[in-house]
Amino acid sequence: MGCSVSGVSGRGAGAGLLKDPAKIGRIFYRMSRLLTVPVTGKIRLGWDAQTRNYREVAKVLEDNGAQLIAVHARTREQAYKGSADWDAIAEVKQTVKVPVIGNGDVRCAEDAVRMIGRTGCDAVMIGQGALGYPWIFREAKSLIENGEEVPPPGLDELFDVAAEHLDAMIAHFGEGSACLKMRKHLSWYVKGLRQATDAKDRINTLYTGAEMHAFLAEYKDFLRLRGDGTGGIRRIRLEGVRVRV
Repeated sequence: MGCSVSGVSGRGAGAGLLKDPAKIGRIFYRMSRLLTVPVTGKIRLGWDAQTRNYREVAKVLEDNGAQLIAVHARTREQAYKGSADWDAIAEVKQTVKVPVIGNGDVRCAEDAVRMIGRTGCDAVMIGQGALGYPWIFREAKSLIENGEEVPPPGLDELFDVAAEHLDAMIAHFGEGSACLKMRKHLSWYVKGLRQATDAKDRINTLYTGAEMHAFLAEYKDFLRLRGDGTGGIRRIRLEGVRVRV
């Protein structure tokens, strides 16, 4: 129930279900009794600012068998704009007894710690904050569990993971489709690096896995020659931009 895309939510699916809590209850009642696996739900705060019914929906979910509730702390109207309302996650946590996962505006490990401290949620869901920076998960895990920061990835790890991601995409989608899809991912990987704009322009001209692997090797060598290979890459909260520190 988190999808805000108009083609989905506009026909009553995704976040469109938030308009009809009774229907949500009927769906979860049947699913929780017919399935042998735990049934969970992800919600937004409501359809728009005037219909923020997240507490009502969360209680309906719990009363009809949901074993866990994830909360994207924006309305459908907001989509991914504006700020996530973490206080609403705290309200859901106080409303239900099942575990609650918080989601929204977690762009670095420190954000995950702040969300847990502010809302009392049982776990954190990271979406857009992981685009081009999957290391956010190990950084958040270490900071939450041990209070320790882990070193950010260096150039070798950054580009090795990007190459592994490319190979996995090709194996799954086939080369043609994968390379077109991979353009946006590679652009996220290089965000914040030296001459990233030029790199993104180059990425958008690549059509084959061989071309993309060659680009990754060439760009890594370019960065290393300019001394960018020792400090590592770390995401900080600066409009979601990754910078070298």
